[in-house]
Amino acid sequence: MEMINEYYRDGHCLVYPSFGEGWGRCLAEALATGLPAIVSRCSSMLEQFHPEAGWWVDMETDMRDGVFSVDIDDLADKMRAAYYSRDRLPEMAKFAAAYAKKNLTWDKGIEESKPILERIYEGNVRS
Repeated sequence: MEMINEYYRDGHCLVYPSFGEGWGRCLAEALATGLPAIVSRCSSMLEQFHPEAGWWVDMETDMRDGVFSVDIDDLADKMRAAYYSRDRLPEMAKFAAAYAKKNLTWDKGIEESKPILERIYEGNVRS
């Protein structure tokens, strides 16, 4: 944990506009160390992030090929919002750390996954 704290210590806000990440712990680590975040509104971020810990960035879809991308203008707006809201960052940091401690642990993930896996298993056993 010391290395993680050192890594995030000097930041004011994590900017993480990923749209393909589903297994990484970068967001959970940042929140756990009290770093507010700017994240894309997609994929695993929907399960890991709470808006009181930072800002959502909207997504765009290229209708020609169905590819998702981050709305760059919205990302820039959220980065400006973080910069101009620096006085709120300590409050957001406390919320982020408490939220991560309560909701982003391996035990919590297993607790939430277990009923789903049990239903899947029961469905396969009956077949």
